[in-house]
Amino acid sequence: MGIETGYKNIDNITGVLSDLICIASRPTAGKETLILNIVSNVVKQQILTLIFSLDNSRGLIKNRIMNVESTISSNFVETARNLLSLEEKLYICDNILNISDIERKAVKLKLKKDIGLIVIDYLQLIKSDTTIEDTIKRLKALAKELNIPVIVLSQLSKELESREDKRPVLSDLKNSSAIVNYADTIMFVYRDDFYDTNCERKGIVDVIIAKTIRGITGIAELLDIKNKYVNLD
Repeated sequence: MGIETGYKNIDNITGVLSDLICIASRPTAGKETLILNIVSNVVKQQILTLIFSLDNSRGLIKNRIMNVESTISSNFVETARNLLSLEEKLYICDNILNISDIERKAVKLKLKKDIGLIVIDYLQLIKSDTTIEDTIKRLKALAKELNIPVIVLSQLSKELESREDKRPVLSDLKNSSAIVNYADTIMFVYRDDFYDTNCERKGIVDVIIAKTIRGITGIAELLDIKNKYVNLD
C-alpha cells in the first residue's frame, strides 16, 4: 500500500500516502483542485483510481482533470497520450451518496479492476444512518480491507474566518475529533490570495500537512498555473 502524490514537496513530508487521508479547506479555497492534480499525477503511474463525486457530475470532474493535464503542456502528442491514460485509468461515480454503496462499489472494482486509489468528494455529503465518526471508521476499515489509500475531502469550520490568522489547524475540521483520531494523514489547503488578492504570495498554494503516520508535519508550497499545481522550485 502507498502511493506518491507526484509532488516531491508533499511526499518528502508524508512519505507515501496510505490508509485514510483527509484533505480539507474552506469552500473554493483549493482542496478540489489539489486532489484533481494528485489524481492526474497518480494515473500517470498506471494506478487505477476511483472517484466518488458527491458534489459534481462525472462529466464536470473529467473535464476539470483534463483541463489540468492540458494547461501548460505544449507537446500535443504527450498531452493526447496523457488524456488517453486518464480515460483508461479513471473511474468516476456521481450517483452514489451513502456509505454502504461506497463500500460495495469499491470492493467490486477492487476485485474486478484492481483499483489502487479511492477519492471521495466530500465527507459531509456522505449519507449515513449513523454518525460522522462511524463513517470515518468505515472509510478507515475500507482502506485497510482493500489495502489501498482512501482520500476523503472535508470542509473546514467557517469559524476560522473570524480569526486574524486564517491558516487552518486541526480543531478547524468539522467533527474534528473523529477525523483527527482516525485519519492517518491530514492536509489543509491554504492560500493568502484567497483572502487578499493583492498579496505578495499570489498564486502560491500552501499544503499544510498537520498529521502523518510518520509523525512529521510541515508546509509544502506549490505554484498554481491556471489550476495546474507544480512544485514551487
